[in-house]
Amino acid sequence: MTYGSQTVTLVKRAPNTVADDLGTYPMIETTVDMPGCLHRPVTAAGERGAGMARAEEASAVGVSVAIRWWRTTVPIGTYGPTLRAAVLGAQASDQLRYAGETFQIIGAPEPHPDFGNPIVKMTFTSEKQTVGS
Repeated sequence: MTYGSQTVTLVKRAPNTVADDLGTYPMIETTVDMPGCLHRPVTAAGERGAGMARAEEASAVGVSVAIRWWRTTVPIGTYGPTLRAAVLGAQASDQLRYAGETFQIIGAPEPHPDFGNPIVKMTFTSEKQTVGS
């Protein structure tokens, strides 16, 4: 079962095991494509999204930041063992990419079990920040 037709990319970052010339360990990015997803904004209207979308006004330094929350439903029950393990290893520090935009995962990924399958889908909540002047 798929929940949508979107392919969302899970982005994981980890320090390299080899130091560079300056002695620091640069971050290495690993990506995992997750097909069949439904990636959508969370709206404040309606009971399911009440309080989920938010915006912040201009701060004292004159920069405004708008924050929009997104939900991504991933059909993990249809994936093979390798892709399934990669998605199950997602953490709140990871990111999602879709349509050239990056979304920061907030909170723990939510697994959804079913009677015949331990986990049929995963849901990620992420946010996209837009900075204006």
